Amino acid sequence: MRDQMKKYFPVSLCYQGLLGGGIRMEQEQVVYQTGKVSVPEIRKIVMRYEDIAALKVQRRLGIPLLSVEIKKGMTYTFLVFGHKRMLHELSLHGLQPNG
Repeated sequence: MRDQMKKYFPVSLCYQGLLGGGIRMEQEQVVYQTGKVSVPEIRKIVMRYEDIAALKVQRRLGIPLLSVEIKKGMTYTFLVFGHKRMLHELSLHGLQPNG
């Protein structure tokens, strides 16, 4: 249970404002999920590690944002609480932020 908690991160997806939810790091993929029913097209986003083209960390007003670019052309930007811990978990899958 404790190991699973290390791989869950409260986040807000930057999508028509901020959309609260969480990211779960799984063995082969990152899964974002929100409980909001008003956005069915983005309620659950599955990003396989092998499909992630780039990670970019930036700060806006001192708040860390993580952008995840998918090889298919989509980019998702998240406000991540505990972003250093999340970047560490991503590095274990060979993913490093650039920029």
